[in-house]
Amino acid sequence: MNIQDTLTELGLDKDTLPRILSQRVATVEDLVSKVALAEKEVADEPTEESQAKLEEVKTYTDEYFKDAQEQLKSYKKKLDKKAEAEKEAKAKDDAKAKEEEVEVEVIDAKPVVEEEKKSSGMGALLIGGVLLVATLGAVNILRKK
Repeated sequence: MNIQDTLTELGLDKDTLPRILSQRVATVEDLVSKVALAEKEVADEPTEESQAKLEEVKTYTDEYFKDAQEQLKSYKKKLDKKAEAEKEAKAKDDAKAKEEEVEVEVIDAKPVVEEEKKSSGMGALLIGGVLLVATLGAVNILRKK
């Protein structure tokens, strides 16, 4: 019953775990060390009452350990799903980028006439903007008089 074996088996690092799971792991380690100390004490002075308490503590520690293992496995599954989703998203982005590259090549092949239309449209917008500013300025001056 070693929580470090579970972490190694799942490929998790204790330092990168969320705070709650990190606390659980620390608690399991603490409980295991206390059970080992209690076993030594019971071995030195065995009584029925102390052995019963030791068995109760062992049972609790085992249940806590199994619960911590399940939570770690669940966390690992979430990490795997997240990594898989990121991998799929990256694959989609790569495919989209390739499609855009193809589209860019098609856009570059268009005739020059469309570029002239775009520039004349920009000129019209520029002239319209200047006229709008001049008109609003004239209206503002007339309001003040």
